[in-house]
Amino acid sequence: MGEFKITVTPTDRPFTFEVRANAFAKNIYLETNMAGYFSDNYFDLLANEVKTVQFFPRFATDHKMIKVYGQSMFEMI
Repeated sequence: MGEFKITVTPTDRPFTFEVRANAFAKNIYLETNMAGYFSDNYFDLLANEVKTVQFFPRFATDHKMIKVYGQSMFEMI
């Protein structure tokens, strides 16, 4: 069995990210280095399914400065 991995990739649209997992991922939680909120957070993904989420920063900022991280219940156990 390969290593479990969640990837969060910026798109060409500001504050928009694609989230995917290489296996079923339960309760994915996204976090970032800036104050704000996501259009969706705490969701499940099937293997290789892609979910697009937006980030809404609390303060005006350059979208290139945002770092987004994802983890699932699998990684929290």
